[in-house]
Amino acid sequence: RRELSQEYPAIELVFEDCAFDTRRAITAAQKLFMIDRVDALYVDTTPIASAVAQWSTSQKRIMVYDGAADSVARANPYAFKTVVDFGLGCEKLAQLWKKRGVKKVGISLVSNESAEVCLQHVRKIYPDVFDVPHNPGEELSTQLLLMKSRGVEGVFSVAYEIGALNLLRAMTALQYSPLMGDFHANISGRVVREYPGLASRLNTFGMLDLSPDFLSKLEGGPEGVPNLDAAALAYVHVRQLYRALAKCERDDISCQMAGMQASPPDGVFGFRGWKNRLADIEIRLREWKDGGFVGIED
Repeated sequence: RRELSQEYPAIELVFEDCAFDTRRAITAAQKLFMIDRVDALYVDTTPIASAVAQWSTSQKRIMVYDGAADSVARANPYAFKTVVDFGLGCEKLAQLWKKRGVKKVGISLVSNESAEVCLQHVRKIYPDVFDVPHNPGEELSTQLLLMKSRGVEGVFSVAYEIGALNLLRAMTALQYSPLMGDFHANISGRVVREYPGLASRLNTFGMLDLSPDFLSKLEGGPEGVPNLDAAALAYVHVRQLYRALAKCERDDISCQMAGMQASPPDGVFGFRGWKNRLADIEIRLREWKDGGFVGIED
């Protein structure tokens, strides 16, 4: 906020916290557009973006959302989607496992778009991937027991932190320790603290390591930020929004969209540009070694 207010003093940043509640998100979006009269919106997670997208569309305002699902951007002509490509990330992990001799893989298929995309890309490498459907937050012992009976050696999961915790809890109960592939941001400190014995089985896909310059700007240091990746995404893309808005008239949405689409590469996390309003972000694979995650060379 300090940087932006110094560089663009005429533009104001307004915050609303919906606590991951879609009803509260809709109310917050109404307030932001109708009372605060904001010119653009930055939204965290796909469910919240889906809930408020209609307001961005009806008001003809840019909305950038941090979420895995492309569907919001396809439905909303003013939406820009950021986060690494989950399909490509899952495919890269599958290629790694194939290279390392893993013969059978499964996917804990939570009922959301990102898991379906992951499944489609894993099938490119493992056509006979064993998919076990379940609902978000569901206990996974039965599903994992099916995988164990099929001789599955590696399990994909892209169901937020709660999905990783539930999967590792079931692995522990069944004394079953396949490799586990997940989106890096889902593997929080809590996940590793609660299941240290399974940490060595974790492989992840995610953004590049965050730049030291960005980390040095965080008040209280990186340790005080619950989700560093989310903070970095917001930092880069809100700055892009500011630049796009500053160059255009308030109601010139074509100018604003063109300015946003033309945002240059940024080294904070490996942003390479926008392609059809989808962020092109370099992907890094990681594995747990000697008490921490390290990068895996392709």
